Formats: sequence, structure tokens, C-alpha cells
Amino acid sequence: MDFSTREAPLRKLLRIIRSEAALRLALGEGVLALEKAGGWKSLGYSTLENYARERLGRSGRWISDARALARRINFSSDFLPLRDAVLWGRLSISKVEIVWKLLSGLTQQPVAQVVEAARFLTVKQLRSLARYLEGKPEQPNAEDSGRTWETLVRHIDPVDLMAFEYVVKLITGVSNLPTGDVSRAQAVEYMLAEAMTTLMRFSKVDLPSLAPRAPDNSSDSDSPSPTFDPQQKLDLRPSDEPDPDPGLETDIVWTADLDQIDAQLQSLSSALATRDLDIGILGRECCAMKVHIDAGYDNFDDYCKDVLQYPPASMASRVALVGRLNRLKPIEDALVDGRIGYEAASLIARISHPQNPDDAQNWVERAEHLTLKQLREEVDTARLFSRINDEAPHPPTRTEMREAADFERTVYSTLIGRTIPEPTPEPPPRAEDQGSRKSGGEASTENLPLRLSLPTDLAVFWRELETEHRTHVGGDFIPFLIRSVLSTWQDAFSHLSKIEYSDVYERDRWRCQNPCCTNRNVTPHHIIFRSAGGGEDRSNLVSLCATCHLELVHGKTARGSTLHVSGQAPDDLEWTHGKADQPLAEDSQAAPHQ
Repeated sequence: MDFSTREAPLRKLLRIIRSEAALRLALGEGVLALEKAGGWKSLGYSTLENYARERLGRSGRWISDARALARRINFSSDFLPLRDAVLWGRLSISKVEIVWKLLSGLTQQPVAQVVEAARFLTVKQLRSLARYLEGKPEQPNAEDSGRTWETLVRHIDPVDLMAFEYVVKLITGVSNLPTGDVSRAQAVEYMLAEAMTTLMRFSKVDLPSLAPRAPDNSSDSDSPSPTFDPQQKLDLRPSDEPDPDPGLETDIVWTADLDQIDAQLQSLSSALATRDLDIGILGRECCAMKVHIDAGYDNFDDYCKDVLQYPPASMASRVALVGRLNRLKPIEDALVDGRIGYEAASLIARISHPQNPDDAQNWVERAEHLTLKQLREEVDTARLFSRINDEAPHPPTRTEMREAADFERTVYSTLIGRTIPEPTPEPPPRAEDQGSRKSGGEASTENLPLRLSLPTDLAVFWRELETEHRTHVGGDFIPFLIRSVLSTWQDAFSHLSKIEYSDVYERDRWRCQNPCCTNRNVTPHHIIFRSAGGGEDRSNLVSLCATCHLELVHGKTARGSTLHVSGQAPDDLEWTHGKADQPLAEDSQAAPHQ
């Protein structure tokens, strides 16, 4: 393959990455305009994060970062050259953050001059320049820490497996962690820390020395990352820079009309989803052509950071999504047509079976009818029963949804009511009993595999702690792990059983029942207001967070009441929101199920 054949997709990829930066900035500016016009609460959403997920199909963290970017660039009219450079595709997001830092006190050079120079410097050179001006030594990038992951497998009793999954879910929910392997690993790390504390009561070993250790980067000490040399002559080659490709045809003028701003934000989000797919397609093509080898890079990740100026993790997720969508045509079509958002497509693409088109179509239909919060709950349930039954995940039935909800209620009931027996020392198991252990040993006929994707250092910590438990306590390690967490948390949760309406909160799993809200600071809402004759029957009570209850339902937004609920709790509720008073979504358990 000649160079010209390689160059075409590469230059196109560079242009699309720059245009994506323009869209991200425009979305951030749109969110700022939305705040001024009355905010997301006036549209029926309790938080910006919930609005972003349900209305724009983007994660809360992503939209918060976009808003922060817009605030920085629009902080002063002096930064207009920086804003123009982003909107016209001359700077990537990775460079903008560093340039803004340079312009915020590290240099007195004119903004336009710094922006123009940044076009021809790599991200690494810009970062070195910033550290040089700060007078700080060069530090290795966190992305280059070399942390590796591995899969840890243990065969355990099905009840223990379900309990483990819900304790992980409890920790991630209370700690407000995002879903995925990283947050799951964080929850496991917390569980191991609690187990280590409990185990210290039965062991004289210096257990804290077993704590996860940071990866050893000593092998890199002889080859430190290059520092910025102010005398260095940089080879600035304008011909290597792709032709500017504006992300927006025209600069958007944001009005004070809330509905118009909302429509514009949705349109931008749809355009951004198309850009994300294009980046995945072209990134996959460039990686397959090994363009990084031609440029002198050992791996595509470093090439992404230095040349494409795009986070390697973001590139990897988009390339992986495109790879899945190539085998899941119904999901790809739904995303391209705008019937589902980017987050929903990513969520169901990770769980759909490529060899079963009906499975993907079923998930698409659910994504079209459910809110993202409800869809995520169905995906979590599908994964749970997939692990328990040791089979490929499938869209959950209504019965499975209810069983999962009942078991989650049991976890909360345990925390606020029933006493957890303290882990007590048991004699170490005899050698002839080792083969019959249910946790950490060979799989028996009734045991199921628990598979955990963990950083290698955390997996080592698990094994070392497991060995200490076997030596000093005995018995099954994973039930001990679960009891350690629940017994620690029980003191903090036990007072909840004495709170008025605690039975309603427990029924609703201590969650705001608004299908678009993920908050947990619940309060009791009377579906038929007490002023209208509504009583204390539990069918007339539903758990809502303080924002949904006091501001959205009781009319403390710029538009008055923007959230309404009718029917009977818990399974026959209809939700409407916003000025148009349109149905919010179907109840997750009333959605199409087998």
C-alpha cells in the first residue's frame, strides 16, 4: 500500500477529530445558555447529568467537562482567538486544555501567537512547555503508568454470587461510581479493604503490608521522558497540518428560548454521535494500516496522543464500538437514524450477541421505549443472570427483573434490620477438604464462576488476602468478604429502619423513582396530594429525591411544576414531564418482555 493510500484516511481522521472539538465546545456553550434560560429543571430533570443522559445521550461527566471547557474559553474576550481556533478545527481538545493553562498566567505572549504556535507543537511538547514555565520537573504521564489488567475467576455458590453482585452494586450506587470494569474494580478494592480490617482482628500478620502496590516503573528510570528544551529548534511543517475543517457550518447563536436551546443541543448531540462513529471507523482503518509505524511510533496509543491529539482510551472505545456495530446492524441503524443515543447504543452493543440478530433488535426496541436509567437496570439484570446461569446474556424477562429487585431489597433489609453475624475464626481446612471448598477452589457441580476484571496489583492483593484468610480464619473467602462489608455498613444504615416511611423507601430500593433520576436522597411524595384528599396508603406514596419532589413536582422551577406522576405505586405509575406534559417513559417492568 503506497503512502497516498494511507494518507487519505489519516488526514480525514485528523479533520474529524478537530471538528469534534468544535461540537464539544458548542455543546458546552449550549449548556451555559440553557442554565441562563431556566435550566434543566425547567425541562423536568433534576440534575445536568440526568438531562445529559436522557436528553442528549451523553454521560454526565462528558457534558460537565464540555461545560467547563466552554466556561474557560468564554471567561474573557481576550480568549476569542482560542475559541475561534477550536470552532474552525485548528486545535484539538487535548491541546486546548494546555493552551488555556498557558494563557492563564504562565506566559505574557499574545493569545493569537500562543494559539498559532500550539498548532505545530505536539501535546507532549506543550505539556513539557507548561511544566517548564511552572518551574516543575517533568513527571511521567498517568496514562503511561503501565497498569495491566487480568481476569480473576472463582467458583462459588449461586447465592453467594448474587449477594456479591449486589454488594458491588450497592457500593457503586452509594459512592456514585459510573458503571464499567473500572468502577467495579474500585468496589472490589473497597471490599478487600474492609475484609483486611476484619481479618486484622484474627491475625497477627502485618496485613497492611499487603495493600495494593503501584506498578513498578523503575525499569523506565534510565530512559526518562523528554523534557522541554527552550533552545530547541522545532521543525514546524505547515504542510503536515490538515486543512482546517470547521466543526460547525456557522457559529451558533443561542437564544433565550428554552425549548429552542434544547432542540439545538439534541441536534448537536446527534451530529457528535455521527462524528464518534466516523472516528471509530477511520481509527480502526489507520490502526490496521499501521500508520504509527511509518511515523516512527511503536504503538498506536502513543501515536494517538502525539499526532492525532486524541485520548487513546477514547479512541479505543470508539474503535471497539464500531467493531461491535459491524456485527450488530439493528443497533447501528438505530444510532445512525437517531432513534437511540450514543450512550444507549454503547450500552446494548456490549451485551448483545452478534450471532443472534433478534437479540440485538429486542434490545433496540427496549432502548427506544425506556429511559437510559431503566435500560441500564435491565442491562445490569441481564449481566447478573448471565453470571448466575453461566450463559450468554439475554434481555431479562419480567420475572427476572422482579427477582433482581427483590434480592436488592433483601440486601438493604439486611443493612437496616437484620444483624450480620460477626466473622468468627474457624479451624484451617484440612488438606482432604481443600477440593470441596466452594470459594476459590475447583468448581463443583453446583458452583458458578465469578469473573472479575481487575488491575494486576489488585488481583495480587486479592490472592494474598485470600491466603491469609484461609490460614487464620478458614472457610469460604467470598462470603467472608460480603459479611465484612455488610457488618461495617450496618452501623451506618441501621438508623434508617426508624425513619418514617422507611418501608416505602425499602420497597422502592432507596432510589428516586423518577425514571430519569439517579439520586438516592429520597423523600415521600403523595401521588394524590394530601391537600386533594390523598391518604397514607402505601399505594399513594412513592419515593422521590428532594429535587424531584420539592422543585420539579411542587413547582419551584422557572416553569412551575415540570414533573407529574399518577396511578398507584409501585407498579402502576405514569410519569410526565416538561412544558408539553408528554409521557416520560414506560415502566421498566411494563416494557416488552418475553
